[in-house]
Amino acid sequence: MGTVPAYFDEALDSALGIVHRPWFEAQLRSYLDGSINDSDPAWYALRNAIYASGSRVELSKTKTFLEANQTAWGWFENALAAHTEILYFRTSILGVQALTVMAYYSHNIGSPCLEYMLCTNALRLAVAKGLHRQPVSSWNSSEHENNLRSCLFWAAYCLEKQIVSQSGRHSLIDDDDVNCQVPTQVPAGSTVNLQYFTILIRLARLSSVVSKRLSTVRAFQQGAELLVRSVAELDEQLNALRRSVDPILFLESPINLKRMPAGMTLQQAMYLRYGFFNVALDIHTALTYPWCRSMVGLTPHAALRNQVEKSTQTVAETCRSAILATEHIHFDANTPVPMSFFGPMYALINLFIYILQTPQQSRIQSDLALMDVAAGHFARMQIATDSEVTFTFAKEVAALAHEAVARGSSSRRYSGNESLGMDSDPSRLRPDMSDCMTDRTGNVLEDDLQCDDPTASYVNPFFDLELENWSTFLPAGFDDKVMDFSVG
Repeated sequence: MGTVPAYFDEALDSALGIVHRPWFEAQLRSYLDGSINDSDPAWYALRNAIYASGSRVELSKTKTFLEANQTAWGWFENALAAHTEILYFRTSILGVQALTVMAYYSHNIGSPCLEYMLCTNALRLAVAKGLHRQPVSSWNSSEHENNLRSCLFWAAYCLEKQIVSQSGRHSLIDDDDVNCQVPTQVPAGSTVNLQYFTILIRLARLSSVVSKRLSTVRAFQQGAELLVRSVAELDEQLNALRRSVDPILFLESPINLKRMPAGMTLQQAMYLRYGFFNVALDIHTALTYPWCRSMVGLTPHAALRNQVEKSTQTVAETCRSAILATEHIHFDANTPVPMSFFGPMYALINLFIYILQTPQQSRIQSDLALMDVAAGHFARMQIATDSEVTFTFAKEVAALAHEAVARGSSSRRYSGNESLGMDSDPSRLRPDMSDCMTDRTGNVLEDDLQCDDPTASYVNPFFDLELENWSTFLPAGFDDKVMDFSVG
């Protein structure tokens, strides 16, 4: 199989129809026989971006993680060289396609973390070209062309909303400004998986609503009652979406390789499943993080404790399911970040917080074992990537969880309570334990994610998560004195 067929047949983003396969293959034939040249930077970038993605798919089957990435990176650098021209000088819808393919290429553990800037640029250019609006009749565009435009916009939209969720950054596009129709039919010859794409769009749109209602500074100024109401309403929307797709994805049960969703690959099914896990955590952690509850003054509201308890249990169950699902994640240079890194790490950290708050709950030993399973997931990542991608943070957090429970059981320092409970503050742990948590996790993050040599990332351009990407775990206001921007 060649590089181009490998992209269209197997790359995860090819199922979104960013590039229409028959058009690209015809364009490529014209280029190879000399009928067209590389005078258009967008065509040059798009061609090289597809070469990069396709070669990585193909080489991952027979070469090492390092070899597959080094070869693909050469093609990607070619595409990146045209970035400025695409964005500022010769803008076109072809440029939107090139930037979107490049962004999806970067959203894998085999790539540097460039997807945020590439995707935001792709979406800005898409909006500039009007892709977020439904074409009007005066444009005289065909149904085929409208479908292609729709697929391109929603592919960029879905990635941008995913990045917003995992980074805690602000979205570039307001859903109130979007009336582009969701794709309803597959263009002739296209690689679009309509069922997969439609569910992905619905998840992204719900994630956008969650971000707007729960992750802004304004959200934490609305008061405890409104915040709790928002969580309950969004949870019901998520449950409604789950019920509608459960006959397809079987979300109520673990992945069963003998009963896969019809027409979907394992990677597609896992990508959607982790999408549901992450949205559930985005909704309910607004009430489960101790610092968030403190910010909204939730603790004194006894009437609202039922929703807090429900959210706490939902977070715990979601984390357990997300960690157990890691057994079906296959690692290579093409494994997407949301299900290879972010989803398992999100679950690991939130289960850790849950354990600190309830160290004497009945399932504590099972939860500690799941922490070890999550640490094992990142150990598998290290093995599969030839130690190019290494995160000892997971192992350290799992060890801290064991230590916290052991110390809690032996010392009984919680004023007669057998658990920290919903209203507790992890800082109430004995001082030496708090110091251990701060020092060890701080050192691990610094050792794992930073480098003394600022040029090292260019020599070894693989997954380079920076500390700024952890802002998703911070409260929206960043301290309990949230500024008031209200007018009058």
